[in-house]
Amino acid sequence: MFRSKKTRAEGGGGADASAGGRYRAKRWVGAFCLLVWAMLATWFLIPAMLGNLGRFLVYESDDFSTVDAVVLLPGSVPDRAFQAAELFRGSRAQRILLIQDGPSASHNLLKQIGIEQALHWEINRQVLLARGVPENRIEMLDGASFSTGDDARVLRNYLSQHPLDSVALVTCPYHARRAYWNFNRELDGAGLKIYSAPSRYCEFDPIGWWKNRDQFLLVYVELPKLLAFLAGKS
Repeated sequence: MFRSKKTRAEGGGGADASAGGRYRAKRWVGAFCLLVWAMLATWFLIPAMLGNLGRFLVYESDDFSTVDAVVLLPGSVPDRAFQAAELFRGSRAQRILLIQDGPSASHNLLKQIGIEQALHWEINRQVLLARGVPENRIEMLDGASFSTGDDARVLRNYLSQHPLDSVALVTCPYHARRAYWNFNRELDGAGLKIYSAPSRYCEFDPIGWWKNRDQFLLVYVELPKLLAFLAGKS
């Protein structure tokens, strides 16, 4: 009898082991399925989210027939100037206001050793003239700018002496929303209609920017600036 009980006990232990094995197998299958689902979600959702981010940065409101002036923001050459000239030549702007960027640290270092490097506004002016914009339709605004907030304040100072009804901001697409928000904040109450006409000559793909190293770096730099603006800085 003792041996018989032992045999039955051994048989019961084998059944428990078999059940435990099946349970562990189900857990591994479940974990594998979860991993596959996570990989598929990552594959499809993250690119979509990054594309939505790129589209968010690009703000365009160029549904105007004509504006008093195009405001050409420094920061990238010659792509922005090409867009500004195109708007002027298409009779969509009466003149172009050129914001002057201030010299950078590298520019000053080069100047110390006798190397003159053209600032963005100087290059933009040359591009506008080369693209057929008459010199008397290009106006350089007083004051050096070192940020987008400075750009908006330079225009605000100009408007105190030269009132306008409407302007179109020309910058690069990845910078368009922050620029538009900056100008609207600084010029709130000025009675100025502000449009955004980002340059189609700037190399930026709002959907696939994260696949391109240079465009990835542009967004990498732009996002903290956008967050700083939302925090109250310019």
